[in-house]
Amino acid sequence: MDTVTGEFLEKRLAHREEAETFYRGLTTAGQKVRVGMEASGHGRRFEGLLAELQVELWIGDAAQIRTKRVRKQKTDRQDAQLILRLLLEDRFPQI
Repeated sequence: MDTVTGEFLEKRLAHREEAETFYRGLTTAGQKVRVGMEASGHGRRFEGLLAELQVELWIGDAAQIRTKRVRKQKTDRQDAQLILRLLLEDRFPQI
């Protein structure tokens, strides 16, 4: 989400190479990037990539994020949309 223009792009990054290309492109273009994600034990490589690219990473409390979910049905897409909304509304439960 571009907070200046309001432009929104939804993109699934399934592989490390895709994520690296995407985030490297943003930082090379001089854009300030903030990523929010739930705390988990599976994100270490992704965290390392973001640190290398000097991308701001916010880790959120998964239990608190879960309580803000309206629907009981859980999908990765809905989780990503919820995290984005929490970031934009300044309600992201950062740990």
